[in-house]
Amino acid sequence: EFYDFEITRLKPSGFGVQIGTYQELVNLMRLAENLKSSYKKQVTVQVKVVNSVKYYGLIIGQFSSRTKAEQFRERLRKKFPDAFIIDFNKL
Repeated sequence: EFYDFEITRLKPSGFGVQIGTYQELVNLMRLAENLKSSYKKQVTVQVKVVNSVKYYGLIIGQFSSRTKAEQFRERLRKKFPDAFIIDFNKL
């Protein structure tokens, strides 16, 4: 498989919906591509290092209010029951 993608460092603001945390970059890339085309929202990846292991948090959308993020999360509930709201300003 081949992928074309651009990586840009972001300073996101507002609220997003995190659907999961992944270790495998290939799984993350496939899912991010599918989510972006399915929901027509920006997909953001947060890289975290815990005990020298990298984890990739997959976050959909940048909403101006928590209420808008919560409404979007409800659309995702069936496929991603553990999705939760991220406040970018607190990260």
